[in-house]
Amino acid sequence: MKLNWGSYIVIAFVAFGAFIVTLVVKTFAFKPELVSETYYEDEIKYQSRIDMLKNAQAEGAQVKWELKSDSLLLLFPKSETTGKVHLMRPSNKDFDKKFDLHLKGENQFTIPTKDILSGLYLMKVEWTSEGKSFYMEQNITL
Repeated sequence: MKLNWGSYIVIAFVAFGAFIVTLVVKTFAFKPELVSETYYEDEIKYQSRIDMLKNAQAEGAQVKWELKSDSLLLLFPKSETTGKVHLMRPSNKDFDKKFDLHLKGENQFTIPTKDILSGLYLMKVEWTSEGKSFYMEQNITL
C-alpha cells in the first residue's frame, strides 16, 4: 500500500495532537510541592529567623544529634528549653513530622524513629532558652 503526501500530513497532525494531549495530561497530573503553605507569611518573618541563627552562632548554642537504633536523640546546650522540631522530607510533605519541645531539668529530647520513613530529612530546630531564641537547620538521613 502506497501513501500519498496527503496521508503523511494527516499522520503528522494526528501524531502532533497525541503529543499535545500527552503533555496536557502529564501537566495536570503533576502535583507541585510547596515548602510551606504559608510561604509569603514565612518570608515576611524571615528576619527573625536570621536573628535566631546569629544568636546560635554567637553563643555557640548548637543542637547535637545522635541516631540510635530506634530513636533520634537531640542534645541541647541548656536544660530549660522550649521550642519546636520539624523534620521536613523534601521529596513528599506528607512524611513531615513536627514535635514540640518542653525540656525541664534535662537537656536531651528523644524522637522515636519507628514511625518515620527512612530517608533524607531537613531538621529544623527552633528553641528558646533563658529568654533568647535560637534556630538551627541541618540535613540528616534517618
